[in-house]
Amino acid sequence: MAGITKAIKTALRKIVFNPFGYDLVPLKPAKIATRPAEAAPILKKGSVNLDLYVKWFGEQAVRERRFYNVGAEVSFQHPAWTKINHPSEHYGDEDADIQWDLTSDLPMPIEDSRAKVILSRYTLEHVSNPAVEHFLTEAYRALADDGFLRLIVPDIDIYNAAYLLKDEAFFYRPKHDLKTFPNEDFKSNMNLASFEQKFLWNFASSASTLHADGAAERISDQEFQRIFAALSFEDALDHCLSKCSVEVQRRHPENHINWFSAGKLGAMMRKAGFRTVYRSGFGQSQCAVLRDVQLLEAREPGVGLFMEARK
Repeated sequence: MAGITKAIKTALRKIVFNPFGYDLVPLKPAKIATRPAEAAPILKKGSVNLDLYVKWFGEQAVRERRFYNVGAEVSFQHPAWTKINHPSEHYGDEDADIQWDLTSDLPMPIEDSRAKVILSRYTLEHVSNPAVEHFLTEAYRALADDGFLRLIVPDIDIYNAAYLLKDEAFFYRPKHDLKTFPNEDFKSNMNLASFEQKFLWNFASSASTLHADGAAERISDQEFQRIFAALSFEDALDHCLSKCSVEVQRRHPENHINWFSAGKLGAMMRKAGFRTVYRSGFGQSQCAVLRDVQLLEAREPGVGLFMEARK
């Protein structure tokens, strides 16, 4: 009987919220271990131990899970964190606490000044500049005073350096040598492609000739070279992005449709209202709970741009 009641409540919730771009899932409060008053807190890193969170942000924030991971993958698990994601066939939606479409104009479903920390890692490169600007504005609104925002995205300057050096090892994808081509994503093996197409794939995927389902106007190697010879670096990147297809991106949300440098992302964060914006690094955060490398930063640190801001 309890199972039937739960199923009915789930169905009603999705009928009410999903048409508006998000869904809300009841959260279980984080359990905080109690210890004798004289015992010192154990401030361990790389652990689900919550003492560090309590020391910085208080027990209520931890119990209410006021730490938000936007774009969190299914494997991300921590009792203090709330996972925000949007359902898709590629990424799935089975384990999101809050469903929210980052590409919509809808508010992020977090109350004003509620969040203590908002994290987004390797997510913003999958959406357009207007969507990023909307997200940053919403993050500023949702964060409490002195709350932390941490963003991790691919660093376009690292990719450009590898392109200029013709660094095959940097762009090499071992899994591609085990696949059959063409397939639903690629026309051919990226490891055998030109450096122009390898670089293009990593910030404007659907404009690459590698894409099996790409934009109407692809950028050839010769066109790529002409664009970057004629325009400034940033203008050339934006010109390539202008060829990308929003429709293709919806079918392939794992593709990249944006680029970021420290200057560009920092300017966007300041425009959203953040008073303190600074470049960070792998495992380097001014917020102690964000220095948990094993939990928060295990994916591709070598290509990452790490930025933080405080409200």
